[in-house]
Amino acid sequence: HARDVAVVLNFEARGTHGPSLMFETGAGNADVISVLRDVGGARATSLSTTVYRAHPNDSDLAELMVLGKPAMNFAFIGGVERYHTAEDDVAHLAPGSVQHHGNQALALARAFASGPLPRPQTADAVFFDFPVLGVVSYPEWFAIAAGAVTLILVLLGIVQLRRTGPAAARDATLGAVAFILSLVIAAGAA
Repeated sequence: HARDVAVVLNFEARGTHGPSLMFETGAGNADVISVLRDVGGARATSLSTTVYRAHPNDSDLAELMVLGKPAMNFAFIGGVERYHTAEDDVAHLAPGSVQHHGNQALALARAFASGPLPRPQTADAVFFDFPVLGVVSYPEWFAIAAGAVTLILVLLGIVQLRRTGPAAARDATLGAVAFILSLVIAAGAA
């Protein structure tokens, strides 16, 4: 029965090569991300989860998300120009990509099978993979708190700059605008 499912893992291919990327999770992902952290070679970022949720795209996982169970969605996306074309075939498929999918699937299946079932309910996490360290994660509330502290520090810096003179405040404002503009341009280019 579907209600007996403990964790849902979905493996897709939206291309013909590249690493197996964990690009989507279900809500309350801190627990499954903690398991993914222990899997060697894991590639993931919460940014892709956020972006994917905002797009109208679906994968096979969408049909199982209605269960409300912990879930992770994986895909390799290199060679996306071949996706759903005549060249989206075994001849163009990179064996290393399929192997990486398999390594992830087996390691996760073993980890979840040897852990507690059903999985504990958790909040969302912010996560990303980093060379040498692997997958780094922390609670979403921490990211919000860090953002709030940063905003307060910036505002305090602006107040201090206004006290030192209009030229310093103008230069800091120009620097902040240039920084924000560069982020917007980088996001648009990405």
